[in-house]
Amino acid sequence: MTAPKRYIAIVILAISTIPAFAQSGDRLQPGKLYESGQGIYAPRYGFRSAIPEGWEGTLPREMEIFLLMPDSTNVGGEIFTFVSEKSDLQSLRESWIQGVDLSESIRIQSKNEVVVQDEMISSEVVAGGENMNTGNRGFAAAKCSPYGPCITCLGIAPSQFYQEIQTAVTRFMEQASFSEPSNVSPYVDFDWKAFLSGKMLIAFMGIESGSYSGTKENTFHLCNDGTFSGYIQKKGTMKEINPQYKGRQSGTWTAGGIGEHGTLKLSFKKLPALELPLTIKDEKIMVNDERYFAAESDKCRE
Repeated sequence: MTAPKRYIAIVILAISTIPAFAQSGDRLQPGKLYESGQGIYAPRYGFRSAIPEGWEGTLPREMEIFLLMPDSTNVGGEIFTFVSEKSDLQSLRESWIQGVDLSESIRIQSKNEVVVQDEMISSEVVAGGENMNTGNRGFAAAKCSPYGPCITCLGIAPSQFYQEIQTAVTRFMEQASFSEPSNVSPYVDFDWKAFLSGKMLIAFMGIESGSYSGTKENTFHLCNDGTFSGYIQKKGTMKEINPQYKGRQSGTWTAGGIGEHGTLKLSFKKLPALELPLTIKDEKIMVNDERYFAAESDKCRE
């Protein structure tokens, strides 16, 4: 069940469509690495907490399970956070005693007494399921929101790190609080100009096949000083708009819009200016309805 901490972090960052979302305060963003002491907020469940000392966390892409990992090699183990179907602590406590599935691959059952204290339950648990190391020890704690969902935090670690796992889980959940859930878009305050500055936008041929590699079709480097450079193939959006937009190009750029929709204006040195509609949804950037990927530019100077 466990994997090297740095390996997980590197993979997540490597495949992240949008690295370094930081424009929505402490709102959870997929692929972002949260450091010790940093606050997190999951609007969908109205859940808030902070990363325990000695740990770091991330929300893997296309998953609803928040993952905590030690920030050093001195401690082993992982901590998972789940949303429970139960809506009150008593029902949740009874399900732990009987045994309950937290996900399709993780099941827990309380090993000792389930302690109830300060609107939180906790217990050492026996964890089982697909790829679960039965030699590890588990500790779980949970709280329920007055608006409905209960949040369960499960730590799994080799026996020698059980105390560290228990402490981290307890601290994470003791700091937890709830507000009314909100379905507001995670991009409600997304600033296109701030995000695109210093970025490289790339369109790939065949990217929708599921592979994160392919032939580059169009590449734009949008530098902080307002200049851009790029290479445009005779394909996709740029061909449809005007076949003259091709080859190596440069000029100035600007972007506007706050939220899911914005605009990108490219002012070419020798061609008419071009204004393109931008959309972001489910971590996907669309430029004039064509999929693009964003990464830090390696061509722009500070």
